[in-house]
Amino acid sequence: MEPTPSDDARDFDALIERLGRDPGEIWLALEGLSRLEPGERETIVAEIERRRANPAAASLLRLLGSSPEPRTEWREVLSESAADMPQALDRPIMASCYVSPVDGEGLAVVAVSTRHGGLRKTAAFLCGVQRGIQDVRGEIEVDSADAGGLIDAIRPGDDLTGIDDDVELTLGLLAAGLELAGEGVAPSVRRWIVETVGPQFRPARFPAHLLETAPSLESEAEIAERTAEVLDACPSWYDGSTLTRELAGELLFRHGAVPPDPARDAGAYRFLFERRLSGRLELYRSMLLWMALVWGRSSEGRLAHSALLLAGQLMDEQFAVPSHPFVSALATRGLEHAQAALIAAGRERNASEPR
Repeated sequence: MEPTPSDDARDFDALIERLGRDPGEIWLALEGLSRLEPGERETIVAEIERRRANPAAASLLRLLGSSPEPRTEWREVLSESAADMPQALDRPIMASCYVSPVDGEGLAVVAVSTRHGGLRKTAAFLCGVQRGIQDVRGEIEVDSADAGGLIDAIRPGDDLTGIDDDVELTLGLLAAGLELAGEGVAPSVRRWIVETVGPQFRPARFPAHLLETAPSLESEAEIAERTAEVLDACPSWYDGSTLTRELAGELLFRHGAVPPDPARDAGAYRFLFERRLSGRLELYRSMLLWMALVWGRSSEGRLAHSALLLAGQLMDEQFAVPSHPFVSALATRGLEHAQAALIAAGRERNASEPR
C-alpha cells in the first residue's frame, strides 16, 4: 500500500506550486531562506531538491547555488548536484536595494540593483503612495565592486530614515507601485522592471502583512505627542498650497509676525481644512502607512507605532476634523512655512528698494 503524504509534505508541495504560478515570489522565498537557522535551511533545501523536477523548485535551486556572498552562507547546505546546476539564471540576482522615506507630497523612491549576465542593472523608481510608479531612472554597467552607484546618489542628504537591502520590503512596495499605477505604467517603467527584476515580476497589493499592530492611545495629549514626533521626523510634511499662502498672508496682516494659533485663528484653520486638508486625508494616511513600514523595518519602533496609529485614526470619520492633533499640526506647519517665506520675501524686497 502506497504511503500517504503527510500534511507538511502537501503544504510544501502547495508552496512550490504557488511559486510556479507567480515566479516573482521566488525572490521572497530566497530572502526567507536566508533568515533561517542552518539546520532549518538544510532541511528545507533537501525538500526542494527532492522536487527539482518542478520548474519552480529548479529555479529556486539555481538561485541558491549562484547567489553572491556574503548573504548566502546557506549555499553550503546544497548537495553537490544542486550546486553544480547550470548557472544561467532565469532572472537576475539582487545585489542591493533601497526604500526611501516619503516626502510631503506622497512621493518616495524604491531602488533595486541586480546582477545578470555580467552586468549590473540599477533602477530608481519614483513611487506615489496613491498613484504608484510614476517615473524611473536607470543605469546598466559592467558588474564590478563600484557598480550600482545610482542607489547612493538618490539617498536623501539629511537624517531621514531609509531602508537598505530589505528585499522583502523593497519588492513588496515595488509590486504595490505597479498595482497602483495600473494600466498607466509608462513604457520606460515597464522596461526597467524587466531589466532589473525580470519579466515575471507582477503587481501586488500594499504589503500590509509587514505592519505590526499599533497600541491604542487613551489621551489627546499623547496623540499630540506622537503627532509631533512623526512630523519632526518628516520635515517636508506640510501643506504648501496657494490657499495656505493666502491665509498666512492674511494672518500676518491681522496679527503681525507672530506664529499661527489654532485657538485664536480657528476660522482660518477650519477654512483650510474644509477647502484643502480634508481632501488630502487619504493621501496622508497612505504616507503614514509607508513610513510605518520604513520605520518598522528599522530601529524606529515607536515612530512606526505612532504612524500606524495616526493612519488608523484618519480612517475614522470622528477624527476627520480640523481640531485633530495631526490635522491641526499639519495646518500650523504649513502656515508657519508660508509666513516665513512671506516675511523673507518682504525683507528682500525692502532691501532692494532704493533709499
